[in-house]
Parts: sequence; structure tokens; C-alpha cells
Amino acid sequence: MGKLLWGYPPSVGEVGQRILDGWAKEDRRQGSRRQPLTLDLLKRVTHVLESICYNEFECLLFRTLKSWMFFRAFRVSELLAARRHREVTWDDIAFGHGHLVVRIRSSKTDKQGFGARVVLAAYPDLEVCPIRWARELKKTARERGQGVFRHQSGEGVSPHQLLGFLRAGLRRIGQNEVQFGTHSFWIGMATEAGCRGWLDSHIMVLGRWKLGAYRRYVRKGSPGFAV
Repeated sequence: MGKLLWGYPPSVGEVGQRILDGWAKEDRRQGSRRQPLTLDLLKRVTHVLESICYNEFECLLFRTLKSWMFFRAFRVSELLAARRHREVTWDDIAFGHGHLVVRIRSSKTDKQGFGARVVLAAYPDLEVCPIRWARELKKTARERGQGVFRHQSGEGVSPHQLLGFLRAGLRRIGQNEVQFGTHSFWIGMATEAGCRGWLDSHIMVLGRWKLGAYRRYVRKGSPGFAV
């Protein structure tokens, strides 16, 4: 199916969208059983994006999105809001020295409805550094207030597209893609932090989880992640 895979402009059509819709529903049902997207796997699926995406902009777009999902365990609905007034725009991003702050307009962890501010740290020694890619993506913004995760056509990236690109990349590197879903970003981050011996309190802050909630995402027996 070539470079026009997985539902980004131009559209995959009705049949393709049904497949993606089915994947998304299955992903929500089976989230707790998903395999972790390790740092190594994140690097590898990033390398094959050029063979999947339509152009370099799309590669950069999904590199940035996937790295944000991994390093701060964002919920899909926080970064890929269905309504424009809830999406993350460049006006919601503040770059600092070695970090950036993201204003989330709507979050499941925010019961007061005020949104949240989340800090993303830079990892200059990593090729998958979320700050480096965010700075590059920012250079492509045509106007202030533009949504961060939007295609060049102006259409927002959908959860179905994120899942499709993730699984397409995993399949390219020989993984069983059906074992992974969007929950795999959270599972990967929580598992890595656990393998590295992080305190429960630190992991809870990183993922904005309540006491003990993150433990269902940690996969015991998973190897530590090599940086």
C-alpha cells in the first residue's frame, strides 16, 4: 500500500478507516495487556519512518509526537484533542533552557477542568530527544496559535493515525504489531523507570498517576532500557 498508508492525507478511504477504527477500539479494550514500547523500539521505529511517511515533514511530526508520548506518558486525548479549542497549539508551548513546558487544555487527571502544565526535559545525548524535534517542528509553523500536531494540509493528526503509524513501524522492524497500542507508550515509560530503580513518587509525578496506579503498566521481567 506504499506511502499512502494509515489514514493521513490523502484519506485511506472508508475501508481503511474502518480498520483503523477497529484497531483503536481494540486498543482501548486491551490497554492493560499491551507490550511496552521500549526506548530501543522507539529508536528503531523512528528510523523506519522515512519509508512509511509521505515526506520529511510527516516524519518530523510523528517523531515529535511519539517522543512526547513516551517521555511524559501523555494521554492521547491530551495531545490529539478531537475539538480545536482543546488541542495543543504553539501558543501553549514555552521553550526553556533544557526543557519545554506544555499547557494541556484538557486532561483526564485534572478533575477541576483547569488543564495542566507538563514539563518535558531535553535528552541531548539521545537521538530521540523530544525537545530537539519540537524545536525543528516549530520552525515549520505558519502562524501563531497553529495546532502543534497538524499535517501540512491543516488536518489534525488523529489517534487512529498515531496507532497506524506506530504499528506500521513495528511491523517493518519485525515486531508483532498487534501486541502494541497507544498504551504501550505509558507502559514503556513506567517499565523503564521501574527498571532504573526510580522511586514510586517520581514515577507518579512523571506519569501524573495516583498512588500505585502506575504499577499496572509496569511489565515485570522486562529488560532494562539501554540509553
